Amino acid sequence: MASIQPRPVSGLHLATLHYTTLGQRVATGLRNEIIENRLPAGTKITESELSQTLNVSRTVVREAITILVQEGLVDKAPNRYTKVASYTPKDIQEIFDLRGALEMAGARVCIDQDDIVERLVRREQKMLEINRQQQIDRLAFVYADMEFHTLIVSAADNSRLLDAWNKILSPLLRLVYGYVRTCTEESPLGVVTYDHGKIIRAFASRDYDLAARTLLEHTVIMRNILLQTHRDPGGKK
Repeated sequence: MASIQPRPVSGLHLATLHYTTLGQRVATGLRNEIIENRLPAGTKITESELSQTLNVSRTVVREAITILVQEGLVDKAPNRYTKVASYTPKDIQEIFDLRGALEMAGARVCIDQDDIVERLVRREQKMLEINRQQQIDRLAFVYADMEFHTLIVSAADNSRLLDAWNKILSPLLRLVYGYVRTCTEESPLGVVTYDHGKIIRAFASRDYDLAARTLLEHTVIMRNILLQTHRDPGGKK
């Protein structure tokens, strides 16, 4: 893990994106490793070992771990070791059910009507550019996907709605990355962006009920595929 490097992503609302402390930088690098399954579920995270590997203090490591515990990527029980969190089928069901409810609420009370479509189109173009690359950067694709959906929740201008979204954002990044990993050359990432096109058209027509229904369909499809092919990030069904 000595090569951990944070990858800044604009548009998301994770509190750690601006790297105001070294602990936040370490948290970002660890987050990416967990999302990409380079640190699988159940992997023990030892403060002393990580401190030596990254040549940072244990205080810095402790700050990073605290951030990831709050995000739901790491489990830390009292008087027990820290490990990368595992997600059960019930966890996946609940996370995606909440995602669907939050996005539908965001769409139906959207107040950012003048430029929401333009902003969504820009995010979609970013995803399409990534998808056209010979070597697709799946992590960048997943971050861009979550930027797209975060815009919809943000458009409601409801801080409590956005707080609830932020609590599931890191688990969503991890689960959506798992979904994207199932996309092969026979099942391209364009499947994801096809649904985004329908969502954008619904917003463009100012039919926010249609946008909400389309978002829910998009979420349910992804949730069901993940449940059908479920392996926890540690590789066990």
